[in-house]
Amino acid sequence: MVSLEKNRWIPFALLLAAFATALAAASEIDVPCGRASACRDAMDYRLWNLPVAVWGCLFDSALLFLWACRRRFFLYALSAGMGIEIYLLHTLYRAGLFCPLCILHAILLAVVLLGLVPRNSGLPNAATALAACTLFLLADPLGSPPPVLYAAAEYSSPTVALVGGVPITLSQLDGAAAGDIFRLERQIHDIRRRKLEEIIEGIVVTKEAKKRHISPEELYRTVVQGVSPSQEELDFYVAANRDYWDGPYRHEEELRNQLRLQLVLEKREQAWKDFVRSLYDKYGVSITLPGPSSPTVVVDTREGIAVGPPDAPVTVVEFSDYQCPVCREAHGAVQELMEETRGQVQWVFMDYPLKRHTQARKAAEAARCAADQGRFLDYRNALYAAPGPDALTPQGLLNTAASLGLNPTAFRRCLESGRHARTVEENLQEARAWGIDAIPAFVVNGRLLMGFPGKETLAGEIAKARSAGATRIARASR
Repeated sequence: MVSLEKNRWIPFALLLAAFATALAAASEIDVPCGRASACRDAMDYRLWNLPVAVWGCLFDSALLFLWACRRRFFLYALSAGMGIEIYLLHTLYRAGLFCPLCILHAILLAVVLLGLVPRNSGLPNAATALAACTLFLLADPLGSPPPVLYAAAEYSSPTVALVGGVPITLSQLDGAAAGDIFRLERQIHDIRRRKLEEIIEGIVVTKEAKKRHISPEELYRTVVQGVSPSQEELDFYVAANRDYWDGPYRHEEELRNQLRLQLVLEKREQAWKDFVRSLYDKYGVSITLPGPSSPTVVVDTREGIAVGPPDAPVTVVEFSDYQCPVCREAHGAVQELMEETRGQVQWVFMDYPLKRHTQARKAAEAARCAADQGRFLDYRNALYAAPGPDALTPQGLLNTAASLGLNPTAFRRCLESGRHARTVEENLQEARAWGIDAIPAFVVNGRLLMGFPGKETLAGEIAKARSAGATRIARASR
């Protein structure tokens, strides 16, 4: 029997540890760490929807209670806590976090345990600690870390401000304002590009017209002559733009005529642009105007659906729309890349339903309802593989769930209640905050790629991110 009458300093040490943990969690104090926000991020881990800091306080309080009551299983509770503490440290190590508070707490428990357990009879306590640690490692209730927000590796960045001795660097400032900066840079680039193309067009058209011995105006009429939409193209155009036509019309035929005129103008404009670009090679045109530099984007991924190891060196965030044809094309490449980079990349899927895609928002909610039943990827793949638009109707979404063997009652209740509507909207606002206005959009360790760049380009960005490494920076919460 171990005497618990000695070492009366232990209750005070446990009380101090509980107080320090509660204070750090409540006020988000940053104690000196190897990384800027490691302690705060460690406090953000949750077990059964409660922060681990709260569990630490409860555990310390329970130990104090057992000490006061002189219960014989005090040492067994302490041993189990030591095992759980080892699991927690292992989880933080996987996530690349160094939290002095957690380490100090673990050292305290170890000192108390070693000081109380007799040297020749500690096997039961060691077995208890090992069992608790093994159980938590197998269950891994903390397996998904708090949202990891990655940016391209920044090895040096000037300090632009100090707040209580904590530096704010230029890279962090640019990350916070990346959306606004990128939006302005794109506007500047678009203005330059349009003006450059106008200048080039004037030069090559003049040369081509002179070569044909006609005026530039006659050359234009020659190129666009006979360009008109087919009946099938017109029907598709009318169906796609009927709800967005702002002009007045009284009859269906009048609407069709107005839309047909608009379509003719668009097709002629495109025909002329294609013709002008066809002259680039002929007259040795080479455009070297650089595009806007991609910003370092720090996406708040708390409302995303993560697939893959949370400690992977590369995180790819995708914003997409289930009704978007380009997103459908990109999905096939993403599937292949997920297989090729298995275990090396964590993919985080987020929603960006366009307003004109009237079925996309409900489809995004349905995919999240499927995620509630652990079948997100299967449902996502089924939506993108669907042959026609009927799959995205309310009944079509239910039929897809049934075909995958999901619980039909739970799925219908989830979909009809709009449980995930707010989450989808938050995804959309997060993307817009960073200036994302083209989908699909990918964020590879903080590097933004708007539109589908192609499988090879996306694979190259992932490879580049793996070789460059990633760094955690301050969590963005909008």
